[in-house]
Amino acid sequence: MGEIKLAELTKSLGANVSEERGARFVDALISSVKSSLAAAKDVSLPGLGNFSLATADGNPLPAMYKANTLGEVCSKLGETNEQRVKGMMDVLFEAAKKELLGGNKLILDG
Repeated sequence: MGEIKLAELTKSLGANVSEERGARFVDALISSVKSSLAAAKDVSLPGLGNFSLATADGNPLPAMYKANTLGEVCSKLGETNEQRVKGMMDVLFEAAKKELLGGNKLILDG
């Protein structure tokens, strides 16, 4: 089983997204997920699953709110076109899913 960092999957975004924009996008996405979980919000990543905080014994903690990951990423990027960012998220999540199904461990950052 190997490991791959989410940032390494920016190549899957294609030639229309520069390396710098891809890196900013992944940074905004990771920051949004981390801050949402820190605020005890449920995070949904289409194609990958739903994420929430849990106790040490694995019981989920009740969340009062669901995160607006798409909106938060758009805001962090200064992007007004949500469909463009959603398209980037879809492509990145599909690449991540292929890695996971291939037996690799996905590392958000670090």
